[in-house]
Amino acid sequence: MSNSLNEDLNVDLPVVCSLSPNELNKRKDENAGFFKECAQVVELADGYAFRFDKVELAAGPILEFIKNERECCRFLRFELVFEPDLGPCWLRLRGNQDAREFIRAAFVGGHI
Repeated sequence: MSNSLNEDLNVDLPVVCSLSPNELNKRKDENAGFFKECAQVVELADGYAFRFDKVELAAGPILEFIKNERECCRFLRFELVFEPDLGPCWLRLRGNQDAREFIRAAFVGGHI
């Protein structure tokens, strides 16, 4: 196993969510409230970045979001970046082209 951060981690996992329809509807409602706190969405070549300005309020919910989504959307790469000088934090969701389209449909909504 390599410890290189430059290693391509986009393995060819199927872009499918493992939640049942009822679980998915519940999760969509939970995520809608979470993403209301998002201040900016930036399109990336391999996904999207979501900026949260109120870090003291967002950090816990962001980690909970990552924990939950890693279970059902195993094809996604999650990155969390905290800017210096108490600046905003960025949640980056990344993957292959199909994953990027999934991210847009599932999480971006009306943000862009």
